[in-house]
This record gives sequence, C-alpha cells and structure tokens, in this order.
Amino acid sequence: MSHPDDQSATYNGENYGNGLHLSVVATYQTLLSLTSDLCCVVHKNGSIKGVNASFLKISGYAEEEVLPRRWFDFIHPQDTRKSQRLLHTNSNSGEKPTSVSYRFRKKNGRYVWLKSNSRIVPGKGQEMCIVICSQDVTKEKKSAQRMHDQCKELEMYKAELENFTYLASHDLQEPLRVVTSYLQLLEKRYKKLFDQDGIDFINYTIDGADRMKVMIRDLLVYSRINRKYQDEELVDMNKVLEGVQNKLKHDIAVNKVMIYADRLPTVRYNEALMVLVWQNLISNAIRFRSEKEVAINIRVKEQAKQWIIAVEDNGIGIEKKYHQKIFEPFERLHGRKYAGTGMGLSIVRKILERYGGRIWINSQPGQGATFCFALRKS
Repeated sequence: MSHPDDQSATYNGENYGNGLHLSVVATYQTLLSLTSDLCCVVHKNGSIKGVNASFLKISGYAEEEVLPRRWFDFIHPQDTRKSQRLLHTNSNSGEKPTSVSYRFRKKNGRYVWLKSNSRIVPGKGQEMCIVICSQDVTKEKKSAQRMHDQCKELEMYKAELENFTYLASHDLQEPLRVVTSYLQLLEKRYKKLFDQDGIDFINYTIDGADRMKVMIRDLLVYSRINRKYQDEELVDMNKVLEGVQNKLKHDIAVNKVMIYADRLPTVRYNEALMVLVWQNLISNAIRFRSEKEVAINIRVKEQAKQWIIAVEDNGIGIEKKYHQKIFEPFERLHGRKYAGTGMGLSIVRKILERYGGRIWINSQPGQGATFCFALRKS
C-alpha cells in the first residue's frame, strides 16, 4: 500500500514513506486480503495507492496497470459525479459509511455495477486516504431493470386495454340504441300480425338489449375511472352518503331500509368516485336483502395513516369461497335472480385501488355481509 507522497511505496515494500504508519498499513493489508469484495485505497486526490486480490481478479487488471492511474479513470463518465461522494466521506466515527452504486469499467471494456462503501484511512499530518470496498451488483441491477421494463410494459398494455374498453363500450351504445328502437317500433306497428310467441320473442329481445345497455354503461364507467376523474378535493363523506341516500330514496322507502352511521371523515378524493363507492355498497345491501327488514350499520375506525370504514348489512351473506370472486368484473353469483350486471363491486375496488386503498369482505351465508375499505387520510 503506497503513501500519497511516495509513489514507490507498495504493499510488500519496506519503505512506506512518512504518510501511513507501518502498523496501519499492515492492518489494512491483512483485512483487505481476507474479503471477497473489490477493495482499493485511494488518495483524496483520486490516485490509487493499493488494491486487493479480489479487485484484480474481478476487474481483470494487473496491479501495475492500476496503481499508476486515477480511480475515476475506471468509472463510467455518467457516474463520475455521484461516485465522487466516496472520496468526500466524513471522518467522524459515528457517521455511516457513504454508499454509492455506479458503473466500473473492466479491462475487457465491459462495465459492471458496483455498490461501494468508503471510509477514511488514518494518515500522518493533513494527508489522508480512503478505503473503498465494493460489491458486484450487476445481476441485481439487471434484474431490477428487467422488472422496471416489465412494469412499464404492463402499464402500457393496461392503458391500451383501458382505451380499447372505453372506445368499444362507447361505440357499442349507438348500434344498441338502433336495435332497441326498431324492435320497439316493430312491436308497436305490427303487434297485431304476431301471435303470442312472436310478441314474447320481441319482448325477450328488448329485455336483452336493455340489460346489455346497462352492462355497457357500467363497463364505460369502469374504463373511465383512471381517465376521466382526475380532480381531487376535500370531500365530506357525510354529505356524500346523504346524497346517495336521497338518490336511492325510493328503494330505501320501499324496502324499509334503516341506515345507522358513525360520523364519517373528510378526505381528499374525487367526489364523483366516492359517490359511486357508496352508491354501489348501499345498493348491494338492499339488493341482497334477506326476509328481515334491511338494516345497514356504517362504522368508522381511525388509524395512523388511514380510515377503516365498515358497511355491515343483515342480508343473505356470501360463502367464503366467493369472497374474492365477487370483486371480479361481471361476476354474478346468483344469475338473474337478482338485478344487476356484476360490475358494482369491481368499480368500487378499482376506485379504491386507484388511491392505494383496498376493500375486503367478512361474511357467512345467512349472517349478512360486512364490506370494509380503507381510505387514506388527507
């Protein structure tokens, strides 16, 4: 190991100059020879004063090709600035070692990714050297880059799929309106020419077209969640719930629904999306009611970074094996026995996941269902 002011000093030489004490050099020489990390000792001006065997083995250089040169000669030009931090490490013993990832050029011209820590070597007077110990993290970097590229590709495919879904659902509405209109016109003008079977066939077709219209409408809403509803504002969930109850007041009155709610929080979300969340959850509780009068309890629990809201009903309940399936698009566990398209809970989940939240269910058949969802605090 050579001293900053004595280029002839080496690990094996007797003359260590007047910079580093012999005992210090011997200690570092022993320690660096025991590690599999790439290690070198660099003067504060950047000149390399010593390297260990692992450095030579992995880099492919001979010792005489390294010692006359500056450490920055081996660093990728784009990484030079950030790698300078390793030479500006703090000498306070309480400080954590500086850690930097950068590209290092091997003798064959290829670059490897190194993750390095640095520490000051005690010297004499004002001179100092820095020990830089590095690990080859090329595999980890490549793996992380592949994962990044795959995530980026998936996001692109997701955006394309959402765009396709939006365009398809939007464009399908017009021909469906034409089909429905002409079927209704056919029934009105030529009803006397059809027997009962003919009239039933027309009614079945109109009914199917109407159900498809509702499905397309829900699909359009689902596809636009990440496209249209961008604005965020402080939303008083109490007012949102009150508005949803007014919107559903007919169903609430007919089914004698009782809703009990804790004081709900004010959060920063898109108000239109929060309306969709509450509308779907309350509608579900009414739709899948039991023979009892419908009772809906809304409870709130505050946590450090989020609110947990539970919507509990006394309806027919859901088997555990379906607890995940019900959140998938167009999943209908009861066929056409109950009205709906099977998109409501999918819409709710997508809205909550957009904001980093989630929704889950606790339920058993005949014992009602409790939908819990998390909202981040404002």
